Amino acid sequence: MDKINLILAGFCLFGAFLIIPRFDLADFIFQGVLWGLFSGLTFAVLALFNRRLSQRHSSLAIAFGEDLFASLFLLPFFFIYRSPISAKNLLLLIILGIICTAVSHTLFIKGMRFVRAQTASIISSLEPAYGIVLAFFLLHEVPGFRTLLGGAIILASVILVSIREGARKN
Repeated sequence: MDKINLILAGFCLFGAFLIIPRFDLADFIFQGVLWGLFSGLTFAVLALFNRRLSQRHSSLAIAFGEDLFASLFLLPFFFIYRSPISAKNLLLLIILGIICTAVSHTLFIKGMRFVRAQTASIISSLEPAYGIVLAFFLLHEVPGFRTLLGGAIILASVILVSIREGARKN
C-alpha cells in the first residue's frame, strides 16, 4: 500500500473519531461508529475482491450476486422482528434499495476497473461527511465544531487522494 494513502486513511479515521461526541460504549453514536469501522473493514476486503472480479465479469453481474446474497442473508431477520411496514415505507425501501444500493454498488464496482482499491476505500470514507450535510438539511441538526472539523479532515483527505489518483493516471 502506498504510504501517503495509508497516512490519508489515518486522517480519515482521525476525522471519524472527531465526530464522536463521547467515547462511551453505552453511547449509541459511539456504538454506531464502531459498527461503521467494522463495516469499513469488511468493505475494504470486498473492494479488493471487486477489483479482481471486475476485470473478468460485468459490474452488473457482480453487484447482482453480492446484493442477492446480502438480501438472502438478511431476509430471516425480517421474519424474526416482524416490523409492520406500510405501503409507503415499502415503496421507499424499494427506491432506497434500487437507487442507493443496487445502482451505486454497480457503479462503484464498474469504477474499480479504473481506480485502485485503496483509493476507492478512502473515497468511500466520505459517508460520515455527507451524512453530516444531509443531517443538517434533512433533520435540521446543527453540527458542533468537532463534528465539522472531523468532516473537514475527511473531506481534505479525500480531495488529496483524488488529486494524487488523477496525477497518477496522467
